[in-house]
This record gives sequence, C-alpha cells and structure tokens, in this order.
Amino acid sequence: MEQAEQSYQMLKEFVNGNQFSLNGSSKEEFLKEVASLAAQFSERKSSIIDHPAPAAARPSVYIGINLIVSQASKALTLNVTPEKGRHLLANRFIPKGSSIIVERPFAAVLLPDQYENLCHHCFSKLPVTSIWCDQCTYVRFCNEVCKEASWTSYHKTECRYLDLLHSVGIAHLSLRIILCAQLPFLKDFLLNNQKYRLSDDVLAKGLNQNGKYNRSYVSVYDLMTHEENTEPLDMLQYTLTAALLLTTLIHSGVFHQVDASGDAKCVSHSLIDFMLGMKQASDSTEKLPADISDVGDLLLRHILQLVCNAHAITSLQAVSRPDEVSQTHDTEQVRIATAIYPTASLMNHSCDPTIISSFIGDTLIVRTVHDVNTGEEIFNCYGPHHCRMRREERQEILKSQYHFDCFCTRCSSGDSCNERFSALKCPSCGGVLLKTNTCANCGHTLDGQTCAELKKKLDITGALFSQGVHMMSRKQFEDAIKLLEDCLRQRQNILYQDHKDLALVQDALARCYASTGDFSQSADHLYSSISFARQMYGDKSVEYSHELLKLAEVLFNAERFTECLTIAEQCLALFSSLYPSGHENIQQVMELKVATQLALAPMMEAHTQKQ
Repeated sequence: MEQAEQSYQMLKEFVNGNQFSLNGSSKEEFLKEVASLAAQFSERKSSIIDHPAPAAARPSVYIGINLIVSQASKALTLNVTPEKGRHLLANRFIPKGSSIIVERPFAAVLLPDQYENLCHHCFSKLPVTSIWCDQCTYVRFCNEVCKEASWTSYHKTECRYLDLLHSVGIAHLSLRIILCAQLPFLKDFLLNNQKYRLSDDVLAKGLNQNGKYNRSYVSVYDLMTHEENTEPLDMLQYTLTAALLLTTLIHSGVFHQVDASGDAKCVSHSLIDFMLGMKQASDSTEKLPADISDVGDLLLRHILQLVCNAHAITSLQAVSRPDEVSQTHDTEQVRIATAIYPTASLMNHSCDPTIISSFIGDTLIVRTVHDVNTGEEIFNCYGPHHCRMRREERQEILKSQYHFDCFCTRCSSGDSCNERFSALKCPSCGGVLLKTNTCANCGHTLDGQTCAELKKKLDITGALFSQGVHMMSRKQFEDAIKLLEDCLRQRQNILYQDHKDLALVQDALARCYASTGDFSQSADHLYSSISFARQMYGDKSVEYSHELLKLAEVLFNAERFTECLTIAEQCLALFSSLYPSGHENIQQVMELKVATQLALAPMMEAHTQKQ
C-alpha cells in the first residue's frame, strides 16, 4: 500500500512538472486516466483501512471426500444408465444446506468488462497494488504469483490476441482449455489414450488411470458434445471459429514446427481450406501436420462441449441503473467469468433443482436447497426454472440448446399451480380467471365483450407503466410516481392479487420513493413486492432472501431500525442455509445487522434509563 501511494505521488509530481508535454486530446485522455486512478486509489485505500475483508475459506464437502468423484461428497454416487447417461445419486440422507460439490474449474476465462475490477487469474478483487501485464498492459493481477501462473499457463500465448479472443465469445474458453492442458500433454494423450484412462468401458468415461473422476483433462474430454444434434449452420460457425483459433495458435508460434519451410502463413491457408472441406489434406501441397490438425479437432470438440457444459461464474457487485438516481446501493449477482467444471457437469437438469451454486473466487460451491433422501438424483437447473418460465418456454429452450425433452416433476404436472401469477381477477368473486376465461373459484365465465374490455384496460395500464419507467429514466420521479400509482390502482381492479405485474409496479414505486429520499414509503411498497416473491419462489428461495436484503437496507435508511433488524435476521438465516459461511451475501447482511444494532443501542439505553 505504501509503495502504491509513493508511486501515485510521483505520477502527480510528473503531471504538474515541466517535463509533462502532452497536448490536446492525448493530454485530456491521460488526465482522465490519472483521475480514474486517483478515485480507485482513494476508494481502495479507504476500504483497506476501514473495512478489511477477510478471504472466505473454501468449505469442506459434506461428510468427507468421495473416493471416486474427488471434488464431491462421499454421500454421492456416480451412476450411469442408457436413459440418463452419467448422473449423481444420493447414497444416504443429505440434509438441506449441505455442501456436496466444492470444485475448482479445469479452465476459466474472465470477462473483459471485469478486467478493471478482478484478477485475471484467480478472479479475486484487485488490490490497490495490483500488477499489470508487462506486455499488453490490458489485464491485471492481484500479485506476482497469479501473474507468473497466468503467463506460464496461457497468457503468454493469448496476450497479443485479446481483442480477437473477445470477439469469439465462449469459444475463447476452448482455447484456454487447450493451453491449460498444454500441447505436449495433448499430443501424448491422443497418441497413448489408454495410458490416461481406467478402461474404454462406457461406465469408466471420465475416469483416469486410477479410477478417479477429478480435475483432469480426461474428465473434460469425455463430456458430451451433442455433435449429432447440432444444426449444420451452427456446425459451420463452430468449425470456422475453431479454424480461427487454430490459426491464432499457429501465428503465436506455440507449434515448434509448422511446416517444412517454417511458413506459418502457408499452413494457415491450408488449414482454412481443409476445415471448410474445400480440399482434402492429402490434396494439399502444404499438408497440415498431424499434431496441428489434432489440436484443431480438439478446439472444435471443446466448443461443442461448452455449448452445453459451460458454467457462468458470478459475484455480488454494485450495479448502476440508467432509469434512476437512487440513494440506495443496489447489488446483484453479476456474471464475471465462464468456466468448465467437469464434476458439476455430471448433474442432470430439473426445472425444480436440488441445489444452488455459489462461488468463492473461481471455486464452485454446490449446496442442497432441501433435504435429499437416499436414492434421489441430484439435479441442477440449466436456466429454465419453473418459477421464471412457462412450461412451453422451458421445453423449447432445453430442446434447442441441450437436445432433450424435460420430464421433471414440474414439467409433468404442467403450470396450473403458477397460473395465478399471470391471471386476471374474476369480476364476480375476485378469484383466479383461468386461460379458458372461467373462474377457478366460482365457475363464472366471461363473455367475449367483457374479455375485449379487459384487454383494452390491460393495454392502458401497460402504457402507464412504460410512461412511468420513462419518467424514472429522466429522473422526473414525482411525475413517475403519479403515473405508477395510477397504473397500480387500475391493475388492482383487473389483475389477480398475486399477478407478477402488480409486483413490478410496487418495485418501481419503491425505487422512485427511494430516489426522492422517502425511504419509509419505499419500504411500504417493497413489503408488497416481497409478498409476491414469497408466493412465487417460496419462503426458502434465493430470490426471496435477496428481496429481504433489499427491504432491510431500505428500512435502515428509513431509520425503522427495529423492523430492519427483524428482516435482517430472517435474511441471515436464509442466506446461511443457501451459502457457505464467509460468502459475500452473508457478510453483507451481517454488516447491515451490526450497523442496525449500533443504531438501536442509544435508543435501547434511553429506554432503559426512563424505566
């Protein structure tokens, strides 16, 4: 920290001295960068001095490490069936909140928009003493250890091509897998495959020569590609991307011998023709060396695998909203990186999953969200969740991206239980009006004219909501509140009480009132929107727990400290069941709880003295 402060003072002296000679736009850009550094330095210095954040420890897996799946709990069994393929089963009772997988990725790629905030290698928050790459001065590291590990493993090759790699999206991770595995190993792996496997039996897929399913290249290589289900146009795009990445590797010089003449450009042209099928390798005068074409095959294989097996790494971060200037600090889970986790990839999908995933740096923590009985399968959710999408939407996404029809309990039972969240209100009794325009409560059926009138009213409320949000974006909060209050009154007359659009209006009103400094009104509206979250997602859900945290923060700003403490304690109990100890969400609510207790202390003391 002291060294960073000295360096910053030297920079200031240079800028203010006679030797600083930049002019015009170059000077403006440089001074902007200096101002940005000054702001970051001040913020991080304050955070280091006033709010030291201890690194969260990785939790242990429940009841010990699995003897076969080495990054999972021994309460799990790796099973294989023709219908389900490889999957994980509970071999004993597993209580809610158990950490059943704790896994570091085989390879991971930090997203470019996180380069200024996070270490390029371990994804931890950058200290004020962060270190730049000496070559590209684009990426940064938290210390010399991460810098050296990154350079040795992959960044030495990628450094010159970052802009290109950013353009290929998730395929960048395919290249990173190759570099992390290392070319000499891959060459031997392809020539002597049996040396690295237990056997060729389908039951031994992903198992190394010692019968372990661990963080090794074998477990990555054996993940499914779904090549036979890939659309021809998608396959063409993936093939071209693999060719581009292979050409990049050739250009970087990682292959010691590219062709007889040493001409990388010649091999690149031959490579593209070969990948497009314009000529066979045997027709080419510049025949593609086998070790290069093999790596091209692997790049394509991993791109196909990543379509179904890539995981997003997330972190809790402050977010800015263009529609408002709020005095509250909104935080949400933000995607910071993409990774490949072979053990987590063993879990099949359910629209009502068994687990919740969280991260400490790049380490994936998988915990159960409810009790699991012996013999039950461990399910992940691949994105389409029954609380967020209708059955038809879920089925379409799963079929197009993952190539299967879902027959989980939620898909088999249909969406009737969730219909109330998008239902109109029966004019006769206020009950749920089904899609057939018949009330589920009293049986009253609406005629065509009444349905048409309700649709017109819905359109009017939709326009009011859009106008209110537009006013929020222009920071005209008083006008936005009038429009949104009108929208709420009209929607309450025509929508069922649990309709999601009512919650959206309540949440928007809460943001408006918070932006004007009326936190008490904001809290009252949040209570209503939170009721919806509890109804739709359940009172043990991650969605409900995050809504509770938002309410607690607003209550604190409203100085309704007793209510704030009650909500914060509820939130802490939920987070503790969902996340490992030391997780950033738990730390955040604990800090809020302590601040609330400190705010309450003088009031409690004054009350005691009166008695």
